Amino acid sequence: MPLFNACGVTSMKKTFNFASCFMSGETATDFTWVITAIGELLESEGIAKPQIIVTDRDLGLLRAIEGYEPFNGIPHILCRWHANMNVLSKCKQHFPKAKWDPATRKAVRAAEFTRFLEAWNALANAETEALFNQKLEHFKEAGRFPDAAVSYVLNTWITPWKEKIVRCFVDRYRHFGYVTTSIVEPANAAIKRFLWGNTGDLSTVFRHLENFWRYQLAEIQGHERQRYNKLFNYTRKLLRNMPC
Repeated sequence: MPLFNACGVTSMKKTFNFASCFMSGETATDFTWVITAIGELLESEGIAKPQIIVTDRDLGLLRAIEGYEPFNGIPHILCRWHANMNVLSKCKQHFPKAKWDPATRKAVRAAEFTRFLEAWNALANAETEALFNQKLEHFKEAGRFPDAAVSYVLNTWITPWKEKIVRCFVDRYRHFGYVTTSIVEPANAAIKRFLWGNTGDLSTVFRHLENFWRYQLAEIQGHERQRYNKLFNYTRKLLRNMPC
């Protein structure tokens, strides 16, 4: 059964898990139940809604978030890392294969594919809308890249999701640099350590998750005390050295 984990970030840039649940599947209906449950949890506990949501491009999850009315208006951006990996894996078939370099003992990517990936990154990282439009026209120039590769990028990412992934659109939101889901990985790894394995009844799993949440809370509180003490000691040192 898929384990869904929702994570947030403290003001001290500390990642924390605030919701976990097992899903019977990964359809839009399953994700709708999860998103609704998270929304109800936040409301019942008096927790503020997220200021921004970052996910991968799971269409079922996207539909669930868009269809949950209480989350309407919350900026939602797509993970750039997942987008890059998707473009890399889906478009390489349209270019010459990488060649093995015996000197470095590494596979060397075809120059044409390297230029294509550079053009994709320049497009996704465009800092202004005018620059984005300019890069887009350059990206679509006839004969520059294989039509199939260009069409895939346009149809899969740019046309439907440019406002959730291209920098000039994403930077309209206060995301504090969190434009990938990579912050979830440490939390996922920590949860797996506490679960010990991929089997067990729900009661046992829940007890392990409770232990993880207690550990997580203690770690966050300890981290905040550490930062506070550091700031307090620094301020006291400054005051001591001030001339009277």
